[in-house]
Amino acid sequence: EASVQLTNVTISSHSYNGIYANNIAATNPANDLTLTGVSLTGNQQAAINLSPYTTLKMSGSQASGNGLDGLDVRGENLTQDRSWLTTDMPYVLRSGVITLYSGARLTLGAGVVVKVKGVANVTGDLTKQGGLIFQSGAELVTQGTSTAPVVITSLLDDTVGGDTNGDGSATGPAAGDWQGIQFWSSGPGSQLNNTQIRYGGAVGSWRVDKAGNLSNSAVPMIDVAGSTLTMSGSSISSGTSSGL
Repeated sequence: EASVQLTNVTISSHSYNGIYANNIAATNPANDLTLTGVSLTGNQQAAINLSPYTTLKMSGSQASGNGLDGLDVRGENLTQDRSWLTTDMPYVLRSGVITLYSGARLTLGAGVVVKVKGVANVTGDLTKQGGLIFQSGAELVTQGTSTAPVVITSLLDDTVGGDTNGDGSATGPAAGDWQGIQFWSSGPGSQLNNTQIRYGGAVGSWRVDKAGNLSNSAVPMIDVAGSTLTMSGSSISSGTSSGL
């Protein structure tokens, strides 16, 4: 495990992902993946596939004509603090829910776009559902500003981060395109600052009912159970279930 830097590189026309980053910084948070002036084109899967443990620094890079023109973040559990920094393309959660435990904090920088895909599912299969879960003292902090908000939305939402799934106008976002964000016995420091949450509320297997039990039902876009969440300048819109 070590830091990796790529500068002025073109990666194109592969049958797999353009870049596959596996657990860079999993044991040493000082390690990161730095991309400067990197072009990712025509790769059959994602422009970049990465573990949520990977710290990515990106500038002057672009993706086009890939199977996914974005950062395909794998659905894994996190037990260490991580920051998702502003990049040249959106983070995409389409391979399962990311769950944080053990007091871990996820920080989303100003202007970060996260796109999510998750189908309705009541079997407990979190690999088919989409969203973020913060448990056992874990926290989410978004650092959006009035001019550079954090946006968490549907994979099909082309109004931010471009046409990430590359189908032009063939598809568009709709309520219930993913589940939501859950704070369940999470830490006291979670904050949503100038953050837009859009198009969630799909049925899932991790809704917490009033008795504190999991149920199979539409997941609120923001679900707070036994937790503290501070919101400022934020909005929740276009969901099928409760906003908050």
